Amino acid sequence: RTPLVAMVDVDLIVSNALLQWLLDKKNYDQLREMTRGKTVVVLPAFETAPQKNMTLAHDLADTAAMMNKEQLGRLVQKRLIYQFALYLFRQGHNCTDYPKWFKADQPYDVEYHDGYEPWFIIDRFRNPWYDVSFRGYGWNKVSHVINIYYQK
Repeated sequence: RTPLVAMVDVDLIVSNALLQWLLDKKNYDQLREMTRGKTVVVLPAFETAPQKNMTLAHDLADTAAMMNKEQLGRLVQKRLIYQFALYLFRQGHNCTDYPKWFKADQPYDVEYHDGYEPWFIIDRFRNPWYDVSFRGYGWNKVSHVINIYYQK
């Protein structure tokens, strides 16, 4: 069993860059060390700009998932992709600080605010059981993140 779990949605495509990074034992050990305490590692999330059809949107998402951070930044500059939920629920991912993420070469602290609902990696023994009573009512991920935040 893995000591780490990721909080993701079924429609999230994990980047190839993250996979390659995790395959390096030194990086994996660093991630394990970071999550041993009360830290989660946030995974920045992006979505495609509206496309003419879903096939184009899916192709763009697949292409973006294969890119490194610098290449991804160029897609953001061209406004082909952007921060997840930027226009629908900005507070859900703003704490990630995407401009800072694009410049960072080391992990950085993120300040929690109400409504923050990032995707993240956490020590599986620190991740609380998901409360299934939230299913179908919305705010389920926000509630789960609040639960983790207040475990500090």
